[in-house]
Amino acid sequence: MKTRAITEGALLAAITVITALISNYIPFMSVLIFFLPVPCVILYQRHGLAVAAVSSGAAILILLLFMDPISVVSIGLFSSFPGLVLGWCYKKKKDGFFRLCAGYVIYLCVFILAILLFQLVSGVSFMEDYINTLNEASSGVMQVYQSSGVLSTDQIASLQTEVDSLMTSFKLMLPACFLLIPFFMSWFTIVLCDYTLRKLRISFYPLTPLYEWQLPRSFKLFSVVLIIGTAVLMYGFPDVSETYSVTIMAVLSVIFGLMGFSFIFWLTRLKLAGKGKWLRIMYVILCLLIPVLFEVVLFIGMLDVYMGLRRFFIKS
Repeated sequence: MKTRAITEGALLAAITVITALISNYIPFMSVLIFFLPVPCVILYQRHGLAVAAVSSGAAILILLLFMDPISVVSIGLFSSFPGLVLGWCYKKKKDGFFRLCAGYVIYLCVFILAILLFQLVSGVSFMEDYINTLNEASSGVMQVYQSSGVLSTDQIASLQTEVDSLMTSFKLMLPACFLLIPFFMSWFTIVLCDYTLRKLRISFYPLTPLYEWQLPRSFKLFSVVLIIGTAVLMYGFPDVSETYSVTIMAVLSVIFGLMGFSFIFWLTRLKLAGKGKWLRIMYVILCLLIPVLFEVVLFIGMLDVYMGLRRFFIKS
């Protein structure tokens, strides 16, 4: 290895270690986990696979001095594998959509591998542990209210019904979360990689901005068939299809929600000549705080997908 490659590898390994320690020990800084693959991507882009792999391995060995092995393995999985795969994509000049898909697949595989390792080490089924955790949480909440004596017997019964319903929703949403979280992790990681490489003046094909995202026409027919099929299963086989239908509807809601945000961002850029950045940020925050607003975004996304709202504004 060249001296420059060794120096940069050591520096970025140190950055990875510091970032991992901060994300692990400071709760509100846990979002830094999205940054962990970035040093590996930079090294792969500048010096190739060998330097990136050695630097990632060195960072993992250093982390063993400060953290327990289980946490180090988890961090290694979520930093090294996505970093090496995305680094290869950047090195080969793959476009943003290809990188997004590759990142999704590798994050999904990492999630599966992490669950398998958890079950191997603990000897406990992941699903059983997840359900037991939910049950313990709900029991703890009910015990607090029952011991406080603030609520009447009828109110306690009503609260128990609501808590049971919420726990059931959490259980049904697990498959949808398993499918959707890797997508958002891939997206956020690629955005960070694009930003960092742009600052370092390294050439690459950037990810298409959200305001330019549009679904292909074939998705219209596919989504209609999927919705009709889900509705038939819901009414024809309610016991069998509940988890499936919740998963499909959650995925479609996220897709239409993204298309709604895409249209709103596109419209603000069109009408405000690119000066509506803070307006877009505020609207996203409001949608996170006020669920009703997200329903509006969802409806706008469906209209844009099926009717093509943008053509009306372009003509005007």
